[in-house]
Amino acid sequence: MNTIECIIMAINGEVVEGMASFTIYFSSKMNNAEIEKSTTHITIEIIEYIADALVIKTILRKSSGNVSVMSFDHGVGLPAKSSPFDSFAQIIEGCAEMVINGKTNSLKIGQSIVIPAGHSHYIRPSGRFKMILTIIGGIGEG
Repeated sequence: MNTIECIIMAINGEVVEGMASFTIYFSSKMNNAEIEKSTTHITIEIIEYIADALVIKTILRKSSGNVSVMSFDHGVGLPAKSSPFDSFAQIIEGCAEMVINGKTNSLKIGQSIVIPAGHSHYIRPSGRFKMILTIIGGIGEG
């Protein structure tokens, strides 16, 4: 696996409560190669947890968007951001809080949410969890 960076989780320069420094790992080569096609996969086993880290594995990467599976260790979340495209997040193990435009959405295994394009959102850690994130953009969007 490749270590990408170590960051402090912050919003507008303020450290987000409960978040600390962590490392991001990509479980494929730096080119984020896709997983093997035409092969059965057990989704929650595609990626493992690493202490104090966010691990990302690309399932599909296309010019129109991508699908990734991610594992978050205890205390690891994502800072506020927005995307020019709609995103679909589905929890496949554990639970998480997705905050979209200041509204907290508690998600548990099997639940999902669509994050609208251009809306501020972040993930607040509430224990270890895994999720699938799908981002799809189209011509003229963004």
